[in-house]
Amino acid sequence: MAKSCNTKNFTDEDTLALAKLLLAFAPQGHDEWEIVTQSYNTRRGYNGPIRTLESLKNKWRTMRLIKKPTGNAT
Repeated sequence: MAKSCNTKNFTDEDTLALAKLLLAFAPQGHDEWEIVTQSYNTRRGYNGPIRTLESLKNKWRTMRLIKKPTGNAT
């Protein structure tokens, strides 16, 4: 699926807000993801683009795929 040309990327602040919501709600089903989506889009001080449920789920999937540092530099 191609990215719409008028959407903005997630900022670090947006990503952190999503991570906090995912920790708080730990969504398992569609209804719980709806709650996360609504909470994300209506959080205090947020004036960015309205994110869809699929957009947030896709961001979560990419966050899971990021390699974590092991602490072993060699």
